[in-house]
Amino acid sequence: RIMADSAFTDVAWIMKRTYSDEKSAEIATRDHPTYYELPKEQGMTGEDFRYAVKTGNPQGISGTYTDAAAGANGNSGVIKGEQFAAEPTLKYGILKMDRPSILRASLKGRGAFFEWVTEQVESTLEEMGARCAFDLFGDGNGIRGRRSSIAGNEITLTGARTADYFKRGMVLGASANADGSTPRVGTTYITRINRTANKITVNNAADIAAFVDNDYLFASGEPGTCIEGMALCTPLAAPTSSDSFRGVNRYNDVEALAGSRRDDTAIYPEEVLGDLAVDVHVMHQTITKGVVHPVKFQEIVKRLGAKVEYANPGGNADIGFESILIHAAGKAIRLGSDPDCPFERTRGWDQKAHRIVYLGNKVIHWVRTADGGQYQWTASADSFEYRSCFYGNYIQPNTARHVVGSVAA
Repeated sequence: RIMADSAFTDVAWIMKRTYSDEKSAEIATRDHPTYYELPKEQGMTGEDFRYAVKTGNPQGISGTYTDAAAGANGNSGVIKGEQFAAEPTLKYGILKMDRPSILRASLKGRGAFFEWVTEQVESTLEEMGARCAFDLFGDGNGIRGRRSSIAGNEITLTGARTADYFKRGMVLGASANADGSTPRVGTTYITRINRTANKITVNNAADIAAFVDNDYLFASGEPGTCIEGMALCTPLAAPTSSDSFRGVNRYNDVEALAGSRRDDTAIYPEEVLGDLAVDVHVMHQTITKGVVHPVKFQEIVKRLGAKVEYANPGGNADIGFESILIHAAGKAIRLGSDPDCPFERTRGWDQKAHRIVYLGNKVIHWVRTADGGQYQWTASADSFEYRSCFYGNYIQPNTARHVVGSVAA
């Protein structure tokens, strides 16, 4: 009992000494280039966060005073734009450590015990960051793949390399709907991943009632709770006249309010980005950053014979991200490799044209107890838990500086 209590004290000390909110937030963003480099701003308050996107200047300008004055009157004489209302989303990461496991780890020595604790904590933070980074490229629904067929408990997925988006132990849900709504009753969990064959194996597929081919798959609890990511803010399909996103009909000025797009898999990703840079430059805007899936990045490097550069964006960790330079209209585009970018997409933006707005000490932060501590006892088990949390959303204050293109599988 004394050793166990001493070990609990050591866990609390490790957390307080090693895992500040700043350090925890950095751990959660490693290996996710776009999510790591994305500007983050504290300030999400209230039921939503409102931000304006300017789409036009006052039109009180003409070759004659009379016409200029007429243009300055009424609707023509004011700045054009829209105000979006982004509602915050929640995501929790919970780590439970039971007393027997803590006791066993502590018996191996202080160094081994510290390693065991830090491995538990950092793994949870890494997965928390991986979930947020995946959501950043998504449409808020958390869909990770789609069932093509099944043999026993082995599921073959549609869409190239979608097996990469699943993890062993992930609790899996299914729905007939692309937005994950009205999910099938029941869940199962993943036991095996075959990335080469684009397959996953679950513990018992029969645990999901009425599970059939073409069902959409997601981590349990994710549909409708995720960040409203790039696939919503700058969708590949242009908004139509019935569009309504965060209270705005983007059909009134598609490129300014929903970005530019090219759905043409017949040309290479670097050409797609180059053409889109022209579209953006025509609007007197620029893009400076682009991303593709690592497989596509390597294809581009070989095709162009480009020199890969490694940029360290700063921070306390030794993190380097690979990129190449593509010359395009307006400014050169630094094209990066990002495993969170969907295999059949390329995206581009100006780094100042988007950010995550959040509430809390850091984007991913520890949930404090009433007495200011970081852990709390579990009511139904001999264990205690640490809770990490994300509360915020993704916004594009200048959507005109965002582009999306399709890429051949």
